[in-house]
Amino acid sequence: MKFDFSYFLSLFADPAFWKASLTVLELSTASWIVSMVLGFPIALAKMSHTQWIAKPAKAYIWFFSTTVS
Repeated sequence: MKFDFSYFLSLFADPAFWKASLTVLELSTASWIVSMVLGFPIALAKMSHTQWIAKPAKAYIWFFSTTVS
Protein backbone atom coordinates (compact mmCIF):
# COMPACT_ATOMS: atom_id res chain seq x y z
CA MET A 1 0.00 0.00 0.00
CA LYS A 2 1.44 3.32 -1.07
CA PHE A 3 0.83 6.60 0.72
CA ASP A 4 -1.13 8.97 -1.52
CA PHE A 5 0.20 12.41 -0.64
CA SER A 6 -2.11 14.26 -3.05
CA TYR A 7 -5.17 12.67 -1.44
CA PHE A 8 -3.83 13.59 1.98
CA LEU A 9 -3.48 17.24 0.96
CA SER A 10 -6.90 17.26 -0.69
CA LEU A 11 -8.50 16.46 2.67
CA PHE A 12 -7.61 19.93 3.92
CA ALA A 13 -9.88 21.46 1.26
CA ASP A 14 -12.82 19.19 2.14
CA PRO A 15 -15.42 20.78 4.45
CA ALA A 16 -16.44 17.34 5.75
CA PHE A 17 -12.87 16.81 7.01
CA TRP A 18 -13.01 20.03 9.04
CA LYS A 19 -16.48 19.19 10.35
CA ALA A 20 -15.26 15.77 11.47
CA SER A 21 -12.17 17.34 13.05
CA LEU A 22 -14.35 19.78 14.98
CA THR A 23 -16.59 16.91 16.11
CA VAL A 24 -13.56 15.03 17.43
CA LEU A 25 -12.41 18.09 19.37
CA GLU A 26 -15.90 18.66 20.80
CA LEU A 27 -16.25 15.04 21.91
CA SER A 28 -12.76 15.03 23.41
CA THR A 29 -13.48 18.20 25.37
CA ALA A 30 -16.86 16.92 26.53
CA SER A 31 -15.41 13.59 27.69
CA TRP A 32 -12.62 15.39 29.55
CA ILE A 33 -15.13 17.64 31.33
CA VAL A 34 -17.42 14.72 32.24
CA SER A 35 -14.49 12.69 33.54
CA MET A 36 -13.37 15.58 35.75
CA VAL A 37 -16.90 16.21 37.05
CA LEU A 38 -17.41 12.52 37.87
CA GLY A 39 -13.84 11.56 38.76
CA PHE A 40 -13.13 14.18 41.40
CA PRO A 41 -16.13 13.32 43.62
CA ILE A 42 -15.45 9.59 43.21
CA ALA A 43 -11.83 10.11 44.25
CA LEU A 44 -12.97 12.09 47.28
CA ALA A 45 -15.48 9.36 48.13
CA LYS A 46 -12.73 6.75 47.97
CA MET A 47 -10.72 8.74 50.51
CA SER A 48 -13.71 9.05 52.86
CA HIS A 49 -13.52 7.55 56.35
CA THR A 50 -17.18 6.54 56.10
CA GLN A 51 -17.20 2.97 54.79
CA TRP A 52 -20.62 3.11 53.11
CA ILE A 53 -19.25 5.92 50.93
CA ALA A 54 -15.71 4.62 50.42
CA LYS A 55 -16.49 0.98 49.57
CA PRO A 56 -18.77 1.64 46.56
CA ALA A 57 -16.28 4.21 45.26
CA LYS A 58 -13.42 1.72 45.63
CA ALA A 59 -15.47 -0.95 43.84
CA TYR A 60 -16.30 1.47 41.02
CA ILE A 61 -12.66 2.45 40.62
CA TRP A 62 -11.51 -1.16 40.79
CA PHE A 63 -14.06 -2.26 38.17
CA PHE A 64 -13.16 0.40 35.63
CA SER A 65 -9.44 0.20 36.20
CA THR A 66 -9.48 -3.56 35.59
CA THR A 67 -11.71 -3.42 32.51
CA VAL A 68 -9.68 -0.71 30.78
CA SER A 69 -6.24 -2.22 31.29
